Amino acid sequence: MSVLSYARFMLGITAVSLPIFSTAADSANSIVPKADATTVLATEIFQKDIQDTEAQAQVTQATTDVRPICIALLMPSDNSPFLAAAKIIENGLLAANHAENNKATILLIESHQQLTLEEQIDAAVYAGADVVVGPLQKDRVEELAQKTDLQIPTVALNISNLTDKASDKLLMLSMSMEDEARQLAEKAVAGLFPTGKGERPKVIVLRSEEPWAGKLAQIYEEVLRQHRIDYAIETVTVDGLSDLKTKLEPELSKQDQDYFKNLYKELEEETNEKRIKFKKRQIHNELRTHIAETEPPYQCALLAMDATMASLVRNRLHVRMGVWATSTTNPGDTENSPTAKALAYDLNNLRFIESPLVLNYNAESFTAKFGMEIPYTLPAKRLFALGADAYTVANIWASAKTRFEVSGETGNLSVDRSETPKVFRMPVTAIINHGTIVHPAPELPVVVLPEPSEDVVAYTEETMIQPTVSDTTNQQLLPTYR
Repeated sequence: MSVLSYARFMLGITAVSLPIFSTAADSANSIVPKADATTVLATEIFQKDIQDTEAQAQVTQATTDVRPICIALLMPSDNSPFLAAAKIIENGLLAANHAENNKATILLIESHQQLTLEEQIDAAVYAGADVVVGPLQKDRVEELAQKTDLQIPTVALNISNLTDKASDKLLMLSMSMEDEARQLAEKAVAGLFPTGKGERPKVIVLRSEEPWAGKLAQIYEEVLRQHRIDYAIETVTVDGLSDLKTKLEPELSKQDQDYFKNLYKELEEETNEKRIKFKKRQIHNELRTHIAETEPPYQCALLAMDATMASLVRNRLHVRMGVWATSTTNPGDTENSPTAKALAYDLNNLRFIESPLVLNYNAESFTAKFGMEIPYTLPAKRLFALGADAYTVANIWASAKTRFEVSGETGNLSVDRSETPKVFRMPVTAIINHGTIVHPAPELPVVVLPEPSEDVVAYTEETMIQPTVSDTTNQQLLPTYR
């Protein structure tokens, strides 16, 4: 009995090389890459009494000078909630292999619910894999991170914080939203500059009500505290949007307040209704222009929300405020989707970070490179990119290279295994300019901020809800036209 037959007989695992077949959940329109003459296709039948000679008859391999690298992809069970995502990652890995001249042999290690992670990895080893990609489930990655005796180079597809005792054969590659939030906040802080009074600027964190938005906002806060930046945080609801603009407007000086109050007072002597209405509108426009030209209380806003909510928030923020967000605020394909185009106009001057694959390819260029149709949704595109980068990283990791950098489809990747098993990923920064997504966004100048005079101040949401003096004054100045 062959080792592959033995592994499947003993462990109940499908361990087959499938370079010409993939059934990802998002691939209804996918074109499956064709195998070339050097590709191995190994299919085996579940029969306990199968003989070694019968198994060998099912394996066909072209004669090659050098054996191609063998990559084993660990798949979740058929009833796993992670299966749909894993299938899209599988498509990305297979398509990346299809795009290469020196193609690898791909083994899909499919499991049943009761099988252990160790049994899956053993099956990959028995099948002749040089490197393992997976698992995707976080709990299994946590388990993997505690194994000090991995027998094969492995690229996990999620992150664990249990890295102290992790095997030196383990890497962790992921598209963690928490990591994105931290990188985004670092970029935003690096772009801050002193206020007009030479003081350190303040930042506001605006989040939606979803739990995941709360996690991103918490990471924003951690970065702001680390850099000793004063900040405020507020949960934005649809019902509260009308008050948001007032809360974030700049404070008018006493001189400006008196000036506009006098203008309104002079109207009391006017008797002509048309003239009163005309002058009120003039004063209103002058006040709005003055507010727009005045430095806002918050130099920057960090958004933790989706594109729809962000589009409602953006036009209520001061025109001089910088606005930053993670990929959750990407409006989508502005060239082919009218909805995405409309959102993009509402999100003007928003900076966000995103995977290069999402930004760099249209339908034609994607098919030309990967041999299949582009995934339809943004999450599917990101998972596909993760699969493509897992293929690239696995190829390098199998060669025992412990330090390397890759310009990948999820971002620029860097590995230094002597420091950490985590693969550092830096996505692309894009900016929305009048309905069009421009990438990469122009770099902002780095300015040294003055040292803080005291510890960072965090303003609570309760504090934000109470109107300030300037809020009340502005409301009084514009009783009709706000």
